Amino acid sequence: MKDKFRKQVEEMVGGGRLEEPPRPELGDLSYPCFELAKETKRSPVVIAKELADTLKPRGLVKEINAFGPYVNFFLDVEKYSEDVLKTVIKRGETYGRGAKKGTIAVEYCHVNTHKAFHIGHARTTCLGESVSRLLDFQGYEVLRFNYQGDIGPHVARCLWGIENLRMKMPRKIKDRGRWLGLVYTNAAKKISDNEKLEDEVKSLTTQLYEGNDEDLMKAWKETREWSLAYFEDIYADLGIKFDRLFFESQFGSSAVEEAKKLVERGFLRESEGAIIADLKEFGLDVAVLVSSEGYPLYHAKDISLAREEFASKPDKVIHVVASEQDFYFRQLFKILGFVEREWFENNQHLSYGTVNLKTGRMSSREGTLVTYDELMDKLRSNALKETKKRTKANLEKISEMVALGALKYDLLKMSNNKTITFDWKEALDFQGNSAPYLQYTHARARSILGKTSSKPAVKGSDLALEKEKQLVKYMASFPSILERSAEDGKPNILANYLHELATSFNEYYQTTPVIKSEVRNSRLALVKAVSIVLKNGLGLLGIEAPDRM
Repeated sequence: MKDKFRKQVEEMVGGGRLEEPPRPELGDLSYPCFELAKETKRSPVVIAKELADTLKPRGLVKEINAFGPYVNFFLDVEKYSEDVLKTVIKRGETYGRGAKKGTIAVEYCHVNTHKAFHIGHARTTCLGESVSRLLDFQGYEVLRFNYQGDIGPHVARCLWGIENLRMKMPRKIKDRGRWLGLVYTNAAKKISDNEKLEDEVKSLTTQLYEGNDEDLMKAWKETREWSLAYFEDIYADLGIKFDRLFFESQFGSSAVEEAKKLVERGFLRESEGAIIADLKEFGLDVAVLVSSEGYPLYHAKDISLAREEFASKPDKVIHVVASEQDFYFRQLFKILGFVEREWFENNQHLSYGTVNLKTGRMSSREGTLVTYDELMDKLRSNALKETKKRTKANLEKISEMVALGALKYDLLKMSNNKTITFDWKEALDFQGNSAPYLQYTHARARSILGKTSSKPAVKGSDLALEKEKQLVKYMASFPSILERSAEDGKPNILANYLHELATSFNEYYQTTPVIKSEVRNSRLALVKAVSIVLKNGLGLLGIEAPDRM
């Protein structure tokens, strides 16, 4: 809404640069008259005085005066408050939505088949989904892509483990995807530093790529389906539906062909039987696209992937991948630019830090990771205990919202470039910077509204308290917060804004009567607007906001 005030001031002065005064008594916006003074060769102080005397307050502009070479404009706080709250309530779940824009593809998740879905995968998945929701709310058509490694040494280790470790397989097919993660971890430990077993896995990997062993390929396809079914259950948990699933196994011969074409065009060259990209002149060293044995490596496969992704005609593709791959993506985008110039310009790597535990780094090969299932079991049981203290109605449903919200918010509230040390106790803290705190604040606001038959109806002059003005300013800034979060790919901007809004509202509610107030209807409008913004914001983080807790 401050944008509306600024626009009105710009119309009054006919454009030009506006500044925010250093002190509140000097107004909310100032127009410096130095440029006009240069053009007219008159004193800027005289020009400011003339303009202040000529211009008449209107709209959200309550007062205009001159101070030295500046024309100062004062916001009509009462009209402003009324305008903000009426807009929030009228637009409801669409408040903050942007105008229709282009198409953006977001590629995220990237969990490999035949391995467990762990907390690190949860971060990229929650981050990618929130960025997708934010961009969608800004008016973009968003395509959700997931590129998964479903072939290679990790699959060979798992298949070797099934054959050699004789671990008891679950009878229920739906449990077998999770079981594959355990098989992989145990196999990786057994094979590690054992040259004979490593050779067996290398041989198995070669057979997978060649695809000639019918029994092996049948086992690979069957176990792959177990993994994908296991992942689909998790996606459903997290409220995610991908538009396209891409797999590494799709891009074998096509990746080699792509690399050979770039050799013919002079962008790549052969070296000792391999195909390489010499990127030293760009400070990016050398990238190997095809091995000396003729197998396509990651860069080559990603060229074929790019061709598939850009076939959907997105204006940009955002790859949500951990910061450990920063250098790889710098190499990749340079190579993609050799194929199609716009592929270099319209690819973006949204880098993020990894997730650690208090005990240190995680590794699936060493068995030190925390799986999604283990983490959610703990969050669910403790969310149930905490929720029981506050409500008995819809206990299972609400505690599930709290558990999932706790996970998502804790993975999103930190800046993307930060490494997260996950602590489930902090994630479930109803008094801290957490989803349960925000959810409980929303439920409290909805509870206030449900305790009276009076209808929210705002009158700006009723909201004279500084805390009320502060809440109005917070809600007015919501659209710009969403724009920044979406364009920068940083849901933490929204997360921290919501925490500040909730804290401000709780301080207000604890000290200010609403239902028993003489200005009840206006305060109810304020409470309703807060509940709308909290619910909209949480939804864009992928978090549900219960009406009761």
